Amino acid sequence: MSKNQPFPQKSRKLFFIETDSFFTEVYSSTDFLEGFDRSGLNSMSPETLGLIGKSGNKKGSIFYVAHSYPTKIPVENIADFILKNTKPGDTVMDPFCGSGMTGLAAKLTGRNAEISDIGSLALHLSANHVRNCDPIELKKQAELVLHDVTEEKNEYEVKIDGKVCELNFLVVSDIVKCGSCGKSATVWEFIVGDDLHTKKTAVCPNCKHKCKTSQLDLLGSRPVFASYWEKNSKSLKKLQIGKSRSEQFEYRARRKSPVSDVPVSEDREMYIRSALHLHKVSNVSDFYSDRNLSALTRLHKRIQLVKDKRIRAALMFAFTNTSWHGSKMRRYNSKGGHRPLTGTLYIPQLISEGNVYKIFANKIETLCDYYDALKRVSTKSSVTISKASALDLEHVKSRSIDYIFTDPPFGSNIFYADCNILAEAWLGQLTNLSTEAVVNKSLKEKAGGKSLSHYSEMMRNSFSEMSRVLKPGGKAHIVFNSTDGKVWASLIEAMSAAGLKVVGAHSLDKVQKSFKGNKSALGQENVSTKDVVFEVVVTNKRSQSTSRAQTESPEKVLKRAWSAFSRAGINPDESKFIVADFYNYLVRRCATEKFDPVLLDYERVKSFVAAV
Repeated sequence: MSKNQPFPQKSRKLFFIETDSFFTEVYSSTDFLEGFDRSGLNSMSPETLGLIGKSGNKKGSIFYVAHSYPTKIPVENIADFILKNTKPGDTVMDPFCGSGMTGLAAKLTGRNAEISDIGSLALHLSANHVRNCDPIELKKQAELVLHDVTEEKNEYEVKIDGKVCELNFLVVSDIVKCGSCGKSATVWEFIVGDDLHTKKTAVCPNCKHKCKTSQLDLLGSRPVFASYWEKNSKSLKKLQIGKSRSEQFEYRARRKSPVSDVPVSEDREMYIRSALHLHKVSNVSDFYSDRNLSALTRLHKRIQLVKDKRIRAALMFAFTNTSWHGSKMRRYNSKGGHRPLTGTLYIPQLISEGNVYKIFANKIETLCDYYDALKRVSTKSSVTISKASALDLEHVKSRSIDYIFTDPPFGSNIFYADCNILAEAWLGQLTNLSTEAVVNKSLKEKAGGKSLSHYSEMMRNSFSEMSRVLKPGGKAHIVFNSTDGKVWASLIEAMSAAGLKVVGAHSLDKVQKSFKGNKSALGQENVSTKDVVFEVVVTNKRSQSTSRAQTESPEKVLKRAWSAFSRAGINPDESKFIVADFYNYLVRRCATEKFDPVLLDYERVKSFVAAV
């Protein structure tokens, strides 16, 4: 059984169920609900039943790893909600479809789907996720593409000790100036030991002064480490590269590419947050080394010559993921699994410059497994994909949708148009920033940024459209996450103003924490590691405000909630994510209790938990 086995076999019990009648089970990524109605499963194939009925780490399933995307919910979790709330042949909608997981879940469970998004990458991923493709022909064409490109030139061939070798990856380190002795050294020398593992504390190799390398002056960069194969050998070798040999591994041949004229500047939130000015980024090509830009450009050009449209689209599916992994955002990880951070444009101090051709070939292998699994388990249901704003779903008839599952933009957490700019530049179509529902914190309004009031209005209009298209008796599950009390208040008010009534609140635990999620456990990030899932129905009552005067002090309300939280079966001493768990619990209580947004300030909650 491969590590990307699409049908996990292990099962595990839910880790807790709250006793409060308002709340329902915690949906865990290693479980499906115990005891929910499984009517409608009889028409499914045995393999689909194997997928839906069993469980494992769903972030490692073949359906999850096909392509990277920020805040992606495993398809198996969405299938769970669909099975519980619909019957075969019903129509499911997701107006913020992202990577298309709702459409894929509908396809796997025998439901029809209407999914849409404003993002070019989202539509590209959705189409490739839900449309079948011949894996044999895909692999054949990919091999031809790689053969033609590498026969012409292989940018990763280098001579090491007189032998022809091919780079697997090359670590390029920032060069910084020590704030104590004033001497320069690579970040690699500051934080990587002789065993190639990164140290917890950075130490100047010259004066032994302890420091934070992120606070030191940046002087430049150079190659410091190579992983490579000798020609006709499958054994990987390692080489630490001294200053005298670094020029041997540098590749200087800047190539004009399709992304060279796509600007990236201070009019984007993530340009500011990721401090891209320090890396002199002015266009998308600046996210790539000369070597990787050359390889990607030639690979992209050759893919466009493939005549079969479906195969060409699938090759671009592999390419857009490769364009992300092949960027300067790919971080060196001493434990392996080098990859960029999702949800940001951060360029690290230790860049792992991957071999684009190997990355692409590996992704093709993954996609062949994916399409083989999709062919075996998908149903004949219809999935319609539209480029449309959730603010205006004119292509969807009123009262035509049985069920909605969606996760709208999380306020100021993720800026999809910014984070997707690399892939969208290669696709040739960028998302229109003016149509994105976000709250800018770094980009000022006069420069094009959006305020909380802008975001609230956009969400209210989106929820009004959802209310319009849902059938009488229809239901929606809306997934959300934030650590800003004002954003939570804005979201709940927007739902109420649109005629959507919250009748339940669930917790969605994706189990495998993100980079920020794990830092949250250490108190280094304010990140809620579980999403809240609001269960809503259409009501004729439309309210303009959910706020009310707080009759108790915030401290008393928090103490009362903490007491109920503890009684629900949580042992605070056994959870390193206790702050995030309690915050999630508090948000779900506030969903039906009109509240003061100050209660949902993450810093306040963190201080309270530390005190108790």
